[in-house]
This record gives sequence, structure tokens and C-alpha cells, in this order.
Amino acid sequence: MSESEDVAQKMFPPPRRRTAPRVAEPLRAVDVTAVAGPQGRIAAWRLGEGPAVLLVHGWEDDNALWTRTIDALVARGHAVIAFDNPAHGLSDGERGHAPEVADAIFAVAETLGPIKAIVAHSVGCWGAALAINEGLAAARFVLIAPPSGEAEERWRRAAARMGMSEDELMAAVGRMKERLAAQGRDTLDATAPKLKLPMLFVHSRIDDRCPFDGAEAMAAACKDARFYPLEEADHRGTAQDAEAIAAIIYFLES
Repeated sequence: MSESEDVAQKMFPPPRRRTAPRVAEPLRAVDVTAVAGPQGRIAAWRLGEGPAVLLVHGWEDDNALWTRTIDALVARGHAVIAFDNPAHGLSDGERGHAPEVADAIFAVAETLGPIKAIVAHSVGCWGAALAINEGLAAARFVLIAPPSGEAEERWRRAAARMGMSEDELMAAVGRMKERLAAQGRDTLDATAPKLKLPMLFVHSRIDDRCPFDGAEAMAAACKDARFYPLEEADHRGTAQDAEAIAAIIYFLES
């Protein structure tokens, strides 16, 4: 392993898993489906028949994020598909960043689809955007608390918390960009404006992980995007906020 690869692994380590994996209460009524993915088994669930809303969680989270959203969608008659990202929850794997999420989305959609819309949170927005840009069929796309803004600045803050030097940071970022480029993929900021479908951005002004202004600017750069601001939800809470869920359902049905 080269020095830059070693630094990249420190900067972008495997996600931390919960000691006891969770299953959202609405999903306990159906059997988990073991979808074959590039890193092994992807745990996925489907509720309802017909084209479904695919739910994609973010970093170090799992399907339980979507309990309130699933209840609301099912109550309105929507079919729902949820899954644990690679290296998260009940799914196999050691890598769970956006490229792996995109690969998992294709596998889940092929096994449990068809998909009519995607609702994603945080890093899940990036993975979903990559999948849509690469041809995944979806009529609408909701991005909740997306990791927008200048990626290098987010990484620089993380590196500072880890005590990494500027040289180590740039080596790690370089490896990440090389990996994306080798796959023909790009950042969320560069990918979202390429998408040709209606999009809804939902973001809280007090999100302490992903900048509000960056998400607002990304939405403005997209051809067919609406932006729905929240005032008081935190980063994860944005996906569970009753006002946000109502806005998402209105968008999906409009």
C-alpha cells in the first residue's frame, strides 16, 4: 500500500456500525431481501406493489432513519423500498461512500424495482445523484440535507479534527478524486446540475454538518429544482421532520 493510499484510508475510514443493527418498525412486517451487491449482501425491504419510492440513507445511518417517512408514504398509498447502504446496518461491505451507494442503488432497483422516485439524505443524495446521472430511471428526486458546498473545505475540517497535515490531507483528497475519475464520477455539486428530472432540496438553516448556503446554491444551479428551507431541524432530524415529510409527499404527488 502506498503512502497516499494509507493516508486516504485514515481520512475516509469504513463507517462505524451500531452494535445492534436496527430495522424500522414499518419494515418488520416484511421479510428482508438479500440483494447481491459488489461487496456482498445488501439488506433491503419492499412495502407495497408497483413503482416504488426508493429511500437512501446517509453516512453511519441505516433504514431506521425512514420510519416516519415510510409511515407517511404508505398511508398515501405509495410503495416503498428501503435498504441499508453497503458497510451499514445489516448490509455487508467495508466501503460505504457515495460510489458504493450508487452501485447498491442499481442492484436494489434491479431486484426490487421498478422505481418511480428517490428520496435521499446526506451522503445518500450524492450516491443517488450518481446513479441517476448514470441512467437509473426515476421521475422525481428529493435531496434532504445534501453535502453541498466545496468538498475540500469539508475534508479540511475533518483533517484538522484528526490532526492531519496539509500534505496528508491533499494526498487523501487526491486519492479520492482519482477513484471518482477512474469510475467516470464526480462530486455532488458537479453532478446535480446535470440531472434532467424535477428535484426538491430540503435543508435546515441550522444544519451543523452540511452548509445551508451550499445546498441553496446547488438547487439554484439545477434546471428544475425547488428549495424548501426548514428553520429548526438538525442534520438527521431534517429527514424526520413532519413539515419536511409533508413537503416531500406534496412534491412527489404534484
